[in-house]
Amino acid sequence: MDRTTNEVAECPKGHLNTYSRRSDLHSVHPIDGRHVKCRQCGVVYWICGDSINPAYQMLLMDCHELRDAKRYMYCILNICQAYEMFFSLYFRSRLYHGFANEISSRPLDRLNALVAELHTRLSGFTFGNLRANFVRVAIDNPHIGSLEDAQAILQQIDRSGRGSTKSDITACKDAKLREKLSVVQATKIHHLRNQVVHKSGYRPTRGEVDAALKEASDVLFTLSAMLGVWDDEINIYVSKLA
Repeated sequence: MDRTTNEVAECPKGHLNTYSRRSDLHSVHPIDGRHVKCRQCGVVYWICGDSINPAYQMLLMDCHELRDAKRYMYCILNICQAYEMFFSLYFRSRLYHGFANEISSRPLDRLNALVAELHTRLSGFTFGNLRANFVRVAIDNPHIGSLEDAQAILQQIDRSGRGSTKSDITACKDAKLREKLSVVQATKIHHLRNQVVHKSGYRPTRGEVDAALKEASDVLFTLSAMLGVWDDEINIYVSKLA
């Protein structure tokens, strides 16, 4: 799959650099190794052990450089978008789980049709809509054994944004999952984002950025591992689940 992402690397002198795969590395594919030049001190060094992170993770990783440059407004935009991208990826990953777990065959045409259906269902969703649907489904963390199971998840998506109550989350049997979903349910990052982008043009503080980035990194990376939201590449799910 052709994806435009960035590569983050630290030079021998400790400077953190972000390289665009298209503009700087001239490739969107995993890279075994390459010489690059530090943007801050000019030293040439070798990067290797390449991996392509999911887009929501790249947004969070980019925040470190933005924060150092005191571009706090952009940090808040990135963090909020990272949540939204994770919520969407969660639902796509349910389709990938279903596809990878198909016993008799893996009908790619049906997977593509369900991906298109999911796109239509989520089109125009606000942060609140996405979060409400994500939390409601993730509470039970159902096993997806087939594309039929995955389609059933899609049919639970509610455009009204009807969310889960605190008691619903409390009923979640997995204590760690319950804790992380409570954090997602309580986050106010979308309100902070709205303050930044609307007429008030609010300028967040370093403290607000630090708190929001720490919260998002902790909860999204943990949920990714717990719920099997690994990436947006179907072959990863096939290799892990087959």
